[in-house]
Amino acid sequence: MGNKRIYLGRETGKYAGMAGGAIVTILALFLVLAILNFEITGSNDSCLGTSEDPCVSYGKICNLGPDNYDIYNPESVEIDFSPEVEQSWIFFKDGRVKKEFLIPKGIDHSTAGWRFENFTNATKPRKDRVYVHRFARYSCQDYMLVGLKRNPEEIIKWGLGVEEEYLDPFWYGINDTANISVSTLYMELGTQVNISTNLTGL
Repeated sequence: MGNKRIYLGRETGKYAGMAGGAIVTILALFLVLAILNFEITGSNDSCLGTSEDPCVSYGKICNLGPDNYDIYNPESVEIDFSPEVEQSWIFFKDGRVKKEFLIPKGIDHSTAGWRFENFTNATKPRKDRVYVHRFARYSCQDYMLVGLKRNPEEIIKWGLGVEEEYLDPFWYGINDTANISVSTLYMELGTQVNISTNLTGL
């Protein structure tokens, strides 16, 4: 058991190699965690992707192993969403948070009970630690991903997977028939990984 360090924004290193380059997107971070034997779930949503009807996915990130994984970001690289959307935010469940984050920005979705993070020093949950986020051993964290589309009719798919196991949440256009479900991705270290992102207009 020990503490492992994952650095964001670095072009070289063990975890950059897993991601195929510097970790600068949420998808790349999820990919590395999945290869490290994390279990990740994500939900679909039917949404316009506007301020009045933002797209929202809920899921869990579970560290199934004996090591803590600490995220370091000395260059304050802000992780973005992939595929491209107008704006996106990731939150982690935290009942201590009462203040709304998105509503003051004109976005109609409550974030009470959720802590916003962009994996920089400005939003790290523990100011007395150097790391910006910790995925503790043998534990799960609930997350919420909120996004605004560039075009309400777009269907946005983001996913990564291996063989039959695939995490592929969709943000459907509002007129599409969405089969709202939760998908789970579980990978073994050393397996071949497939990544896909789609941004499709109707």
